[in-house]
Amino acid sequence: MAKQTEAEKQRSGLSWKISLAIVCVGILAYGVFFSEIRTVDPAHLLGFNLPIAVFIWIIFNAIFYGKRGANALFHTFIVIYASLIVSNLLAVIF
Repeated sequence: MAKQTEAEKQRSGLSWKISLAIVCVGILAYGVFFSEIRTVDPAHLLGFNLPIAVFIWIIFNAIFYGKRGANALFHTFIVIYASLIVSNLLAVIF
């Protein structure tokens, strides 16, 4: 099996980042247009969005899994979780 070239590694690293950005923009759009939550209570938002974030994170990593390491997996979860919370806050504003 041939080793990956530097360009291939960079391309594979870029593809999951672009996909994560698309997922986060989709989450934000959903929050603005379709969210039914009308609260700004931080405890409620954190608790309500945690299982949803875990579910989306598992699916995302099942599709785009690579040898990115635990640090990248943690950051992926945090970005998805933050997008869900911000989308619910945007739903209150709009």
